[in-house]
Amino acid sequence: MFPGVDGFHWTFGHVFFVSVFLTIVGALAAVAMISLVRARRDVSTGRAEPIRWSLDFQELRPSERQCRHALTGEAPDRICPNAFDCRVCKNHPKFRQGQVGESADMLFGLRYPNHRYYHRGHTWVAPQPDGTLLIGLDAMGYQMLGEPDVVKVPGIGTKVVANGEGWWMRKDGL
Repeated sequence: MFPGVDGFHWTFGHVFFVSVFLTIVGALAAVAMISLVRARRDVSTGRAEPIRWSLDFQELRPSERQCRHALTGEAPDRICPNAFDCRVCKNHPKFRQGQVGESADMLFGLRYPNHRYYHRGHTWVAPQPDGTLLIGLDAMGYQMLGEPDVVKVPGIGTKVVANGEGWWMRKDGL
């Protein structure tokens, strides 16, 4: 069916087939190239991780998307619609009323103070009055890791992106 192949003739049927074939190959190549350019852009601008997490979150079963306030009993059966990002939740301030300072919720025998924002990577951040951020491991992360050997935090003035890598630690060389 292609020029140069035994049996090919410049008939309408063969020309039409080659035209359609080349159009489809060209369209697939264009889509692949656009996808590569966009993926490179997303990786270089730091948008790849939030995109990946959004897709991963959508694939979770409802039982795996329970809101942290459902786990504490404040909002039974509540499913998180915000990919576990309490900062954008309209209802989060209602759940936190009267729970500021160092008051803590007990969840499965572990302490989770309500004034902190928790990350799915077992870390938290607590905004401070002077505009700085206090960071740490949540109770589950601390139970798994203990005291880290090395902690690397970004320098003063470094931009930290929500749900991105903000700091890292090492234990026993791992």
